[in-house]
Amino acid sequence: MRILCVSSTWSWLCRAAIALAVGCAPDLPQEPASRCVALEFDPAAGKLSQPSSLAIDQDSGLIDLSRAGIDVPDEPGACVEQSALSVAQCELDQYLERLDGFPTLAPATTPTSDAIDLSTASVGDNVVVDDLTESQAVDGVTVGYDAGSAQLVIDTGPGWALGHSYLVGIRGYAHGVHSEHGAPGCASIVYALLKGSRSLSCGATRAEQIDARCEYYPLFASDPRFAQLPAARRRPAIADNLLQLEQLRRYYRGETSASSTDLWATLKDVADMDRDEVAIGWLFAVHTASVVELDPKRGLVPEIAGPDVIKLAVKGTLDPATLSAFSLQNGAGTVFLLNVDVLQADPLDPRALPPFAASYADGQIVLTATDPDNGLVAGATYAVLLSDELTNEDGTAIVPSPVTVLLRSRGALVDEQGRSQVAAVNDDDAAQLEEGRARFAALLDDPMLQLATQSDARPSGLTRERIAYLFGFPFEAQP
Repeated sequence: MRILCVSSTWSWLCRAAIALAVGCAPDLPQEPASRCVALEFDPAAGKLSQPSSLAIDQDSGLIDLSRAGIDVPDEPGACVEQSALSVAQCELDQYLERLDGFPTLAPATTPTSDAIDLSTASVGDNVVVDDLTESQAVDGVTVGYDAGSAQLVIDTGPGWALGHSYLVGIRGYAHGVHSEHGAPGCASIVYALLKGSRSLSCGATRAEQIDARCEYYPLFASDPRFAQLPAARRRPAIADNLLQLEQLRRYYRGETSASSTDLWATLKDVADMDRDEVAIGWLFAVHTASVVELDPKRGLVPEIAGPDVIKLAVKGTLDPATLSAFSLQNGAGTVFLLNVDVLQADPLDPRALPPFAASYADGQIVLTATDPDNGLVAGATYAVLLSDELTNEDGTAIVPSPVTVLLRSRGALVDEQGRSQVAAVNDDDAAQLEEGRARFAALLDDPMLQLATQSDARPSGLTRERIAYLFGFPFEAQP
């Protein structure tokens, strides 16, 4: 759903929206922007709460970024040939479009027009996160504010549950969140329209049925983005925009095939949050495939469980029959253990591939070195790779975490000035990940790797898109 929306700041639309009394919050601030901190909602300007189930195509069941106006090429490797996005961003978007929900470690974020006083963002009261699948509040929720991106960041330590749907709601106005300058939180103008009880398309179900007599038509006729259009195109464009906004309004009321959840009724039920108090609220779903999560900041890295043992925690189920330790004698292996130091010095040195066994127990993949003369060396750097041939108990391939996708990227994660090339990653994190990505790049581009890993299931070898886990770490043997 691509929407051309009005500005989310208090601009030309402010007085008109209030004057129309379209069902917005009665205490919607009528002062200038400085008197109110907006929880911003402007799809045309890229200001959206994320992740959002609005990005999931109902026919395919997969994330479809074209609904946000992002054109992502389908073919592996095609990101190198396009110029609309950075290669790293493009490959991350490709990964997202292959998921039936959002990553388990993706924080919920929503842009704001000013910094939020976190003491007012009380979890369970002014910030509500509800697991709709389990019909219960989410435990371990944290709220922060990222000044770099001007976003409120909502997360949970354990990450989101596979296949679950979530609701996030933020209370604004007198009894809700406030800015660091004391301004009350409020809904942006477009979002306030979506909270209304009356049809924004004036009851029309097709764009051609909407004309200038619709009471909401003048709100957008004054918008420069519409006003500059030729008269023949202006009315259809405004009508199409009104119709899509109406679809969004009905979506939040649970009246579309995309959602049966009435956002307003649910927030009232779980948090006693009246619709008039809602500054922003949204829904999102998490993918169903199993994942070996990777996030060094959360401590989600390989566990060194002994002098010869490395463990990887699996979120979801795993079919042990798909585990197979890679070796030069077993080029079809699905689990790789590499001594990076030796590999970089001499790829033919047998110590580069220490023999190991791969098993699964208690929700963990267990890698055990099996040769006392070529075991795991304290202080050496190792890398663990998993192929997407690993599946859950239902035969669905495991998927990578976003950090793995960034580490396997063909494109740099920062530019020459050190700026992040991925929208959801700040400069510092991108720079740290770039060090690992650059170190792996030569290995992943090596034709010898592709040749050695070819099999019936992998005719092109272990290409980047087939890597479901990738991480390098120093081996510090436990006693």
